[in-house]
Amino acid sequence: NVGYIDLDIPNKTGGYTRCRIINAYGPTTPAAEKNPQLLDDFYDELSSAIDVPSNNELFICGDFNSRLGKLDNDDLKLGISNYMGKHGVPGRNGHSALIPLL
Repeated sequence: NVGYIDLDIPNKTGGYTRCRIINAYGPTTPAAEKNPQLLDDFYDELSSAIDVPSNNELFICGDFNSRLGKLDNDDLKLGISNYMGKHGVPGRNGHSALIPLL
C-alpha cells in the first residue's frame, strides 16, 4: 500500500517549497511468498510515487518489511552505505535487495 500527499509549504523567502510525503507499507514476507506479484506491485507503486522533480522535498515513511542487516562490502560498492548505518541486526530477507533499485 502506497499513498502520498503533495504540499506547498510557505518558506522564509515568501515563496513555497513543494513537498511530497509518501506513506508506504510493503507486504510481509509470508504474503509475498504466497503471491510474489504483491511485492512487484508495491515497488511499482513506490517507484511511481517517488518520481518527483529534483527541486521537491521528498519524505518516505512507513514499513518496507525489509530486513537490511549489517553493511557488507557489496553495500559499499552499491552506495547503500550513504543511507544505512553500520550497525544492524544480522541477516537479510529478500525484500532488502529491492530497495537500492528504487
